[in-house]
Parts: sequence; C-alpha cells; structure tokens
Amino acid sequence: MNKMFLLLGLATSVAQAQPKPTAKPAPASATTGKVALEKINTGELRLDGKISALLGEGAWQMEAVSWTSPRGVTTDFDDLKTKAVQVGAKTFIHPLGEATAVPIKDVKLGSHVAIIGKPGADNSIVAREIVLLEGYGQHKTVGSLDTNPITSKLVDQDRAARDNGQLPKALQLALQAASTAQGMHDLSGEALATQDVAGLYVDLEQPEKAMSSYARVQAIGEQIANPLAQVLGLMGQGRILAASGKTDEAIQLFERAVPISATTPVELQISALGRLASIYLSAGKRTEGVGALTRLFSLEDGAGKRDEGTGTLLSLATLLAKTETDAARGYLEQAKPRLTFARDDTTRLRLTLLLASAMKSLGDPDAAAQFEAAAQIAEAKGDKDGAAKIRALATRPATDPLEAAAPPATPKGQGQPQGEGQGTPPDATDGG
Repeated sequence: MNKMFLLLGLATSVAQAQPKPTAKPAPASATTGKVALEKINTGELRLDGKISALLGEGAWQMEAVSWTSPRGVTTDFDDLKTKAVQVGAKTFIHPLGEATAVPIKDVKLGSHVAIIGKPGADNSIVAREIVLLEGYGQHKTVGSLDTNPITSKLVDQDRAARDNGQLPKALQLALQAASTAQGMHDLSGEALATQDVAGLYVDLEQPEKAMSSYARVQAIGEQIANPLAQVLGLMGQGRILAASGKTDEAIQLFERAVPISATTPVELQISALGRLASIYLSAGKRTEGVGALTRLFSLEDGAGKRDEGTGTLLSLATLLAKTETDAARGYLEQAKPRLTFARDDTTRLRLTLLLASAMKSLGDPDAAAQFEAAAQIAEAKGDKDGAAKIRALATRPATDPLEAAAPPATPKGQGQPQGEGQGTPPDATDGG
C-alpha cells in the first residue's frame, strides 16, 4: 500500500489556478530566533520550481518556473529553466512558513521547492535556504491515506497535470484513479482520488458535480472512520453552498465539520473554524462569529501562527468597536506589539492596515498615522498605486464593523476547503 496525501486547497479559483501566474504575492517568511527565513538578501535570488534530478551529494538539478529579486519582484520564465543547485552542510531546508529543519535525505525527487541563494559558477545557484513547497502554493498536504500503487500513481499524474494547468487531463486521470480504487474495493484510495475530482470540478466551474464528489468523500470518511476525509468532504460542500448564497445550509455543514476536525492536523482545524467564523459574519450572526474568532485565536496562537492570530485579534477589535468598546480596545492593545514580529513586509502591510481600520472603528485619532505607515510600507515595496489607495482609506467614513471584519466574497467557482489562516476574517492570507 502506498501512503498518499490529502490536499487542502488554497483559495484557488478558475482565474487563479494557473501554474505560472503573471503576478505572485511576495513569498511568505517565518522566523527562528532573530534569523529571518524565506528572505532574499542583497546579491541573492529565489528560484521556484521542481527538483528534476539528484546528481550526487550536494548536487541537484531543478526546473525553475520563476525567479524573485530581493525587492520581492517575481518574474515568470517563458519556458522551464534548468538550473544546477549546490546544497551544502549549512543550507537550511524547511517547510514553507515553518522553522523546523528537514534533513537533506528527506527531500525527494520531484519536490516543489524555492531555492534562495547566490548565483554560482556554470549557471548554478548556491543554496543558502531551501523552502519545501506544495504545488507552488496552490495546495498543501494536511494528512495521508494508504492506497494501492495503481491509484497512487494516477493521483500523482492528475496532480502534475493540474499543476501544469491541464485541467481536463487532470480530471480524466483523477476519475480513472477513483474508478480504479473502486474496482479494487480500496475505499481510502477512492476518497483520495475523489477529493481531487471534486477540486477539479470546482476549478472547471461545475459546482453540482463538485458537490456530489465532496459528498462521496464525506460518506467514505464516515464509512472508514477517517475524520480527515469527513472534514474535507463537509468543508468542500459547505464552501460551494456558501458561494451560491445558501448560507444557512453552509453553516450547518461547517458546524458539523469543526468538532470532527479536533482530531485532524491543526491546519485543518484552523481552516474549518476560520471558515465557519467567516460565514457567521457574512450571515450577520455577530455573536456566533465573535465566539468562533475567539476560539480561532486560541488555536492559531497555540500552533505558533503569530501573524494569523494577530489578524484575528484585530478582527475582534473591529467587530466589537461599537458594542463592547473596552473589550475591543483590549484586543487592539494585545495585537499592537505583535506587529513587530510580522514575518515579512507583505504581512506587516496587511496587519498594519487591519490595525488602522480597527483604530478608526474605535475613533482613535492615531488611526491616520497607521494608515500612513501602511502607505509607506506599500511605497517601499514599489506599489505607489496601492499607497495612494491606502491614504484614501484614511479619510473615508468608517464602515460598519461587521462589514469591515467580514472577508471578501468567495470567488466564482471556488469551492475547495481553504488553507490555514484563510478562513480568518478579514485575514484572507496567502496561507502563510
């Protein structure tokens, strides 16, 4: 039996699910002690791609799809670029957004990675840091199921096709994988493949078929007593219902998913609870939304997800600004010092904007200074238009706290369960 991974989709829609997007968000970063991770220093560059060959000790080859400068500007290659990678004893290897070191022996051929380092001889890059990615950020693994080798291979192929933007081919392979597993009476393999089928139907804007597929994943999860499959099936259906305006039905599914998720990886717990909070708020259920956000903060903080937790605190401050002012100010004061530890400028910009909005909701005269601080961060990143829009926000009348704290509407076709942090209103992050 082969162990295969279940996927937790990261805010992909038909418009966003291309393998080489023309504009990528600045890479997320983590910190360990005082050393910044996923940061590109002067004289360095970042290459994103896949390990295509292991040529011996300390020598890899990668197929790069893009490169990023120290200023955070990402440029996609028109064609895959083959690059030699020099990996030394001091090269730090870790998962995206985490500071846990991974032994070099555990990095496998075909892994999606970001290589950060200086250009070397013969068109190579000398790796200072290697970030282990999953599908170039479009999805990440949250757990595994054992399945037969044939289904396992077909699932690998469907995911490769999906990463390359070949959605019809990926769907055909995923359907074949599910059918193969079903014919071999392999329920775990069927759940694994059917989850891929559901996500592809979402990408292809076929929500009815996606809904049916997610329901099958849920049913299998119940049959084999696998909470991971149950939660992913429930969340997939819930997101589709929410996107189609069936909020009450979506809430019911997420309210079922949250307690089941308690025995799954914390990323899935955060995603389920965050999405429930989001739907509560969009439905005008302020009390329920505040309760869910309060629990969400405890989960995020306990898991070491400082920036996501800070966003949740600021959402609570905004929500309670008009009704429970003392509590709102308490959340605000708790959040302020945490901004010092934001993992990168992109995160710092987002959190500073949230801070400014919360202060504005509370009538704090220093809110304008925070909007200006956010604008200056945007300018330093080269985004003059964004800076102008931020400055305009400072003089705009304050919005209703419920509207301000609610996340953006789900894009058309988006129906997959989201990644960590993405369900945190209004902190719809890129998964960092």
